[in-house]
Amino acid sequence: MGRHKAFEPEVVKQQLLLAFWELGYEACTYAALEKRTGVTGKSLVNTFGDKNSLFELALKDYLALVDTVLAERFATANKHSIVQFFTDLANSKPTSPRNFGCFICNALFEAHAPQHIVEQAHSAFTDKLTNAFQRALAADDTANAPEVAKIFVSLFWGIMTEVRQAKSTQVVQTKLASIELLLQKL
Repeated sequence: MGRHKAFEPEVVKQQLLLAFWELGYEACTYAALEKRTGVTGKSLVNTFGDKNSLFELALKDYLALVDTVLAERFATANKHSIVQFFTDLANSKPTSPRNFGCFICNALFEAHAPQHIVEQAHSAFTDKLTNAFQRALAADDTANAPEVAKIFVSLFWGIMTEVRQAKSTQVVQTKLASIELLLQKL
């Protein structure tokens, strides 16, 4: 009979997500993960797998978070929901992990992160965001909605790079009027 876990796996998974999101793959040594989660490296490995498995688990949890955010924001899909999506990002609290940038975007630029896992997550995220933007644009009869949606996804990736650099979502504030104006012109 296996021993009872002295920790809640879901709580630890949340801490793993935040650790990889904030620190990145390379900086998340087992010592850093132990400090963040309060669980020994051996217990992390025994419960969830090696570092690559922990990272993949964090990416999957991040994508689940993305699903929740997109479902809420685009429940009523229209151009305004795109503006509100960026406004929500800009208005993130200073303590929000969004101030670290996009976990997937950050991971793309890490030389030591398992790129096949990151590329799969990036592709899934891009598809989710493109579909949400496309539905919103199509709801307002925007011409070429699929192509315009891809432009907004590219805009998102660029903005998240700026957020990462600034370590603050406040950089999005200066872009909101331009995003709204662009959507009005479509």
